[in-house]
Amino acid sequence: MRYLIATVFLAASVALGTGAASAASVAERAEAARPMSINELFKLYHNRSWIWGRGAGFMANSKRRFTSIISVREGKYGEGNWYLPGKGKMCFRAIWHGGGGSARAVTCFSHHIAGRRIYQRREPDGEWYIFKNNPTRMKDEIRKVRYGDYVQHRLKKVLKKKRNTSR
Repeated sequence: MRYLIATVFLAASVALGTGAASAASVAERAEAARPMSINELFKLYHNRSWIWGRGAGFMANSKRRFTSIISVREGKYGEGNWYLPGKGKMCFRAIWHGGGGSARAVTCFSHHIAGRRIYQRREPDGEWYIFKNNPTRMKDEIRKVRYGDYVQHRLKKVLKKKRNTSR
């Protein structure tokens, strides 16, 4: 009976073009996939920058240092550490600085893998999405994870600006 209801719902969603079936399908496949190992995640993130919007986060190999720049213009940045607690998770613990002061936060992402496809979601309640297709596609999030430090040069500008305004 559940199978019949699920099939009818899936057919109705596709017919109506809601996309609900697609999101449910991705979530189901992600849950069925295995969590990535610590070694796999380390290879994926160490000494790489994850570029987003106007900023980026850099996961250094040395002392697992994490630095992030959100906005040079607005002086928003983060500093802390990144770590791999297991069960497919990658987290960063940082102090985030901005115009309104500073705040500590821990941000985690879960990663599951099936074959060469990687699924990711922000913890604790984000939705699963395809982080890396097989083969990789132009819009895959993994294309924003690049070797090297894309943060330091912009972070230096923010810290210099901060020192100059505090005088």
